[in-house]
Amino acid sequence: MMGTPSKSGKAVNIPILGEHFGFDRYDDETLYHFEYGNLAQTCIKKIPLMSLETAP
Repeated sequence: MMGTPSKSGKAVNIPILGEHFGFDRYDDETLYHFEYGNLAQTCIKKIPLMSLETAP
């Protein structure tokens, strides 16, 4: 649907902070950042949208 991600992050377990389940980022006219809610990356937790000028 959106092609290959511009950036991806794998799931990690950070001491004290806990599990972070990874992300995929797609750069287009608007930046889409899909944050996953489980290790299998089948559940999306949130989708922040931002302009390319403000993206980290």
